[in-house]
Amino acid sequence: MRLHLLATLTALLTVLLPTYADTLPQTPTTIYNVVYTASTGQNFIQFAGTMIVPHLPHAGFYYLWPGLFLPDYGGVLQPVLSGGTGQWTINNTWYYVVNEDPAGAQDVRDVAFGVQEGDGMRFDMRINNETGIWSITLSVPGTNKTATNEFPMILPKKAYNIPYAVFEIELWSQQWDFGSLTFTDISMVANGTTSTSWCNDRPATLQTSFNASGVNFTVQDKQVTCNIQSMVLLQPGANASAQPTEDSPSSAGKVLFGLSFWWLLLGLGAMLTYTPSS
Repeated sequence: MRLHLLATLTALLTVLLPTYADTLPQTPTTIYNVVYTASTGQNFIQFAGTMIVPHLPHAGFYYLWPGLFLPDYGGVLQPVLSGGTGQWTINNTWYYVVNEDPAGAQDVRDVAFGVQEGDGMRFDMRINNETGIWSITLSVPGTNKTATNEFPMILPKKAYNIPYAVFEIELWSQQWDFGSLTFTDISMVANGTTSTSWCNDRPATLQTSFNASGVNFTVQDKQVTCNIQSMVLLQPGANASAQPTEDSPSSAGKVLFGLSFWWLLLGLGAMLTYTPSS
């Protein structure tokens, strides 16, 4: 499966690289993330929260996002905050490697709107249980900025295999120089079983110091809702007392390695086809 995905992306890059070679960053992606993994037999059906828009030092290839990883596709459903134009822009995005869309689209982007430093950008990714279609709704409370996009290309038979919820920072030829990235009022809903062991303040992480606070859960109608009051991804060097989670289960470490591998590839594909817009 992994070799098949790699071959698929390699073929895609073979076509794109000659065209975009002059605009590519000169160093590979640096990835920081925090990953929540649902218990065996569970899948995420909703992921919502508020991302506080950080300072943008200058135009550059910054990609900040929460997302849901779909292993059947090698893909990720994500509202992406991008700084490529010198102004933060948020886009609803579905990017994947395994192509089962008859239209052949492997990178589906819907430009939402521009946002400013300090804005609380509300995101809500959820599946419609009647139609099996995923959607992302974005809004900035107190403004008229709102956008909802559906992603019917995610096949219903695979739309419920989503065991990973992610907070991620991707940097292309950039430094983490925008301060800490804060998410608030987070809720992750998983169904399948009533296990709550995954809902805690010590998720798996890739080279990322973070602070998670106000973590609690509820169980109702065979669904687990994990609430997190605040998740702060700390800029390296900004808080020496905070440490990455070194006591995550070994299985989570293996998952992180796989996710990091695929996001590196997914990020490259997205970078080659992505054109930020304000």
